This record gives sequence, C-alpha cells and structure tokens, in this order.
Amino acid sequence: CLQNLPVLFCVDRACVVGGDGPTHHGIYDIPMLRSLPNLTVMQPKDAAELAAMMKTAFAQSGPVVIRYPRDPGPEVTLKPDVEAIPLGESEVVLPLPDVPSAHPVWLWALGDMVPLACATAARLKAEGFRAGVVNARFVKPIDTVRLYAQARAAALFVTLENGAVAGGFGSALREALGAGGFACPVCTCGWPDVFVGQGTTRELMEAAGLVPERLADEIARRVRTS
Repeated sequence: CLQNLPVLFCVDRACVVGGDGPTHHGIYDIPMLRSLPNLTVMQPKDAAELAAMMKTAFAQSGPVVIRYPRDPGPEVTLKPDVEAIPLGESEVVLPLPDVPSAHPVWLWALGDMVPLACATAARLKAEGFRAGVVNARFVKPIDTVRLYAQARAAALFVTLENGAVAGGFGSALREALGAGGFACPVCTCGWPDVFVGQGTTRELMEAAGLVPERLADEIARRVRTS
C-alpha cells in the first residue's frame, strides 16, 4: 500500500465458516484492511460479479483486495465477455417500491448478504414500508455519489455484512455519511463483538438474528421510533 503497487489479494473464507469454529471465522479482515491508504476492497454477490471484480482489479494501478465466503454462491452463468466494474460504483438491486410511506429505508448489503437484504426488504414492503436494496460491492471506496443522493430523502440506512460489525463496512458507511454532513441513522447488521461459536452458517445466522423476519422487525421498530 505504501508503494501503491498493483497487487491483488484474494481473501478466501471471508465470512463465518460453520463447523471450523471460532478459530477460523474470517470476519475480522474488513476492520483491519479498510484503514490502509491506497487499498481498494471489494466483495462480489456471486461468481459473475467476482469475475468482473477480477477484471476491475487488474485495471488498477494500486493494491486491491477481493473477499468472498467459503459457502457456495447462487447459480449464475459466466459470460466470456466480462466487463470491469467502475471503481467504487454500487448497484441498486431493488429500487424503492411505490407504496405510501414517508419513511424510506435503504439496505446496503455486502456480497453474500444481498439475498438476505432482498428477503428483508420484501417483508418490509408487505408491512407497508418503502425499502430498497443496494449491492455495495465496494467497502473502499464507498459509492458516496449514490449514498449522498439517497441520504437526502432516507429515514434510515441499514448495512448487512458477513463480517464483524466493530469497525466494519457499516462503520465505513456511517463515517462516509458524517463526512458528507448527513445525520441519517445507520443500523449495522453483522457479527457482534464476541467470538462466534461453532455451527452451520444457517444456525449461526439465526442465533445472531441475521434472518429476514428478525431484521425486518428491528428495522420497522427503528423507523417508527426515528
């Protein structure tokens, strides 16, 4: 990073790893890495996006990290003509629904947490809330163009990451909002500041409340009290 060299780091098992237990969970890399100058940090939502991020990485003049989980991602078709992702550009995967509500909520999800964010947004929509989902793609740099545009109307931001909440992606998004002069509340969802135990990914996520019904309930409560 100091020399700003074009090196690509692929961080495998960047998530909870189920049966391997607390000594092997890969949930602490974001807080360590995002403080380093000149470093780009990405996480794809699926294999196709991983291929695009590889192309993005090789087009950069400085160091890049791509993190991804051990668990298999969704089935996708890989195309031979892969296009690079513009540096720092997020993706709206679910726009705000057109339902009567004065309290829009944006869920910014990182990588493998995008499906969870979409399922949570669907539950919120069924309850009459306006919830949209952004595939963040970049931990660093964060897409502040989209973030600030949404912040001008958003009641609440929710971040979802398969990593430690302390110093993680949600903290980065909160810092970016503060730097832009926005005081929007941010609800960070990920792994708490304790050593995560052993179990399947599903079991661990259920124990941590990282399931659509519990997330939707908490977000609804935050919106009603904001």
